[in-house]
Amino acid sequence: MVRPDAFGVDASTASADVAGLVDQVDGARAFAFVEQLAFPRTADGPEQARQDARDLIAAELTDAGYDVQTESVVLERTGIDSPNLYAELPGTECPEQTIVIGGHHDSEDLVGGGADDNATGVAGMLELARALHDEPLPATIRFASWSYEEEGLVGAFEMAGNLKDQGRAVAGAVSLEMLGYATDDIDPLTGLPNRQRTRRLIADAPVGSLLMVIDLDRFADVNEA
Repeated sequence: MVRPDAFGVDASTASADVAGLVDQVDGARAFAFVEQLAFPRTADGPEQARQDARDLIAAELTDAGYDVQTESVVLERTGIDSPNLYAELPGTECPEQTIVIGGHHDSEDLVGGGADDNATGVAGMLELARALHDEPLPATIRFASWSYEEEGLVGAFEMAGNLKDQGRAVAGAVSLEMLGYATDDIDPLTGLPNRQRTRRLIADAPVGSLLMVIDLDRFADVNEA
C-alpha cells in the first residue's frame, strides 16, 4: 500500500473524490473500445496489426488530453520493434514519485481477437486516464500500454528497465489484466469469488463488518459479454 505520509504528503490534502471519479467511468465507451481492439495482434502476426492497435490507443489518450510517447521494444527472436505507449499526468505534491498504471495491448491467439486478454485491461487504463486527467493525484501517474506481454512481459520489463536507468522513483505499479474474465464459481486466476457469490457474501455479512466493496454493476456488461 502506498501511503501519502511516506512521501511527506499530508493525507488530509491528498484525498480524492472517489465517487466523483467513478462516475466519470463510461462503461459503454469502454465496451466500444474493447470491440474496436478485438482483432489478432500477436508477435507472430503482421506488425501492421500491432500498429493499428497502438493507433487506436494513442487516439484515445490524445482525445483525453494527453501527450502520447512511444518507447522502443524489440523482440529478440524476430528483431521487430513494436513500441510501448505511455502518457504521464504530473503529480501535485510529490511529482518525483511515479505510479505506473497499465495493461498490455498484444494478444496471444493468431485467430482470436484478444478482447478479454487484454483489450479489457487497456480499456480500463484508458478510463482511469480520462477520469484522472482533471483530478491529478499527489504522485505522477504514468498510463502505459505494453507490447509483447505474451512473449514474457517484454514490453513491461523494457519500461521498468528504462525507468530505473533514468533514475525515476517508482512508488508502485498496477497491471490491468483480463478484466472481463469470469467463471461460475471461484476465479482460478485470483482465487476470488465471482459476482453472484460476492453479492451473497455481502448480503450475509454481520452488521458492523468491514468490507471492501467493488461496484459490481459497473463491471457487469464486460463480465457477462
